Amino acid sequence: MVQLAEVLGEAASDVAVIDIADDPELEARYGRRIPVLMADDDFVCSYRLDLDRVRGYLRQGG
Repeated sequence: MVQLAEVLGEAASDVAVIDIADDPELEARYGRRIPVLMADDDFVCSYRLDLDRVRGYLRQGG
């Protein structure tokens, strides 16, 4: 989270951590492919934080 917060700056306060174990639909969708970083409905990355993908997403107006 620290690395993500450094990239997002003030927008980091908008990040929500969701435990998929509390949601059967999310658990079925993502299974072992966690953690997953989503921005609204857009997939950004999974398994590990890919800061290059995050920066690219932000550059594209995400």
